Amino acid sequence: GFQRVACGASLCDASGKLVQRPFCKEGCPATDTHVACGSALCDVSGVRRDYCTMGCPATDTHVACGHGLCNASGSRVQRHWCTARCPATGSRVACGGGLCPGEDGQYRRRHWCRCDDVRCGGGFCERSHKRRGECMCGDLRCGFNKPRHLIGRMINKAFAPNLTNDQIDVGLGYTAKQLREALLKTSPWDEATTIDKWNRGELQVDHIFPLARFRDRGAFVDANGMPTPLAFEANALWNLQLLEAAVNNEKSDSYTATCAAGLAQRKACFVAARGGT
Repeated sequence: GFQRVACGASLCDASGKLVQRPFCKEGCPATDTHVACGSALCDVSGVRRDYCTMGCPATDTHVACGHGLCNASGSRVQRHWCTARCPATGSRVACGGGLCPGEDGQYRRRHWCRCDDVRCGGGFCERSHKRRGECMCGDLRCGFNKPRHLIGRMINKAFAPNLTNDQIDVGLGYTAKQLREALLKTSPWDEATTIDKWNRGELQVDHIFPLARFRDRGAFVDANGMPTPLAFEANALWNLQLLEAAVNNEKSDSYTATCAAGLAQRKACFVAARGGT
């Protein structure tokens, strides 16, 4: 008969979440039961080979980089989003698989398309018909932008010239000045350089423990559309840091064991500084 292998053998959790081993960035070596991680990643750029723009040639073990990209539309885009509708070839999938042409002929990403096609509309809530990120119905899949909304205005105040606002936000539990001081301490540059880079859009506020992982614990909004304690916890000072935009985008929702250990120590320091609360 058939020999069965254990379920999940092709998945790795070394990054803090289950990902397919070919796309794991932790560099885990092969074992008797598992292949080595990262086989689908480019050694030069560190990104998926199909989306790598470095033009790396094929080798005995790897396909050439960039086969998931198309420039038929005038710029390099992922084939999934290419509007040129290029047909499939022996080594490439057809372009436009993630797009819906719509009755008006205007291409839309299926995630945001409201047509009757069963493949479309996944980004909208069935109950409120709003985009899930903005919907406050209380569904666990909705309201995931709430933490960013809660802290967005506070961030703008924190980096405003001549900051004078020292009013504590009741929900967040800190002032814009305290937020500014905490974020500046996470920057490798001096205050003036950091502010300048922020104003040029080169820096972003990163949630060290990713919002996507907080969502695994529950909803950010309740049935009345109000933020839950989880939404405020996600924006705790100990969970925020400044990162260069490119680094933050690359980090995405990854969270390694090293990050977990460092964040636990960071949280303990913040709690101790506030008198154990």
